[in-house]
Amino acid sequence: MDKTTLVENKITAGQELLDGLKKEDIKIHDALWIYDNDDGYWKFIVTSPMVKTDGPLKLYKILDKIIRNKKINQLIYDSVTVMEPDNKTIKMLRNAYNVRNKFFKDISMKDSYIYFMNA
Repeated sequence: MDKTTLVENKITAGQELLDGLKKEDIKIHDALWIYDNDDGYWKFIVTSPMVKTDGPLKLYKILDKIIRNKKINQLIYDSVTVMEPDNKTIKMLRNAYNVRNKFFKDISMKDSYIYFMNA
């Protein structure tokens, strides 16, 4: 089965969501799209210390508000995943990201699109 391609409107919607989080003054450590081979779809992953301090529900509620207020239709609710910055998977991705090129940003790699990752 062919992989679904991550389309430009989802990349743009992800950026709009990140802009909304910035306006809300929410600290974000990492933001990326990654293809989940097991589930067969793209996930928009955001990591924030808020997940650890306040729990994921608080950040999901803020994301919901931003999606509704900005009318971000292309970003499907089921695609958004929030995690703690010290999540094991994110740490591995961050290490791979830093090894490949310390300075690249907004680059589409196979099976991922990275807006930014903290070292």
